[in-house]
Amino acid sequence: MAAGKTGKLTYNYGTSSKGGTAEVMMDGVSRVVNFAGSSGGMKDPVFGQKIEFANLAAGTHKLEIKNMSDAVYVDGFCLESSSSNSQPA
Repeated sequence: MAAGKTGKLTYNYGTSSKGGTAEVMMDGVSRVVNFAGSSGGMKDPVFGQKIEFANLAAGTHKLEIKNMSDAVYVDGFCLESSSSNSQPA
């Protein structure tokens, strides 16, 4: 990313009647995400929810998703003004 610019990571996820909770951490800053919804099932969640981590300075960042209870869903990640060369295990 160019000097003086910031980036953003958007985590897109789904919810369902079987959804639980997870701790989502970006660089050690924790947020609890609720995946419970009034519709959708364990294998057919309703996608369209998101959480954003904005104003990320240039450099390396660490994203962690820790399941706390029941089902947790990932629809995808969007990197804006940034890139990834990570190779998760």
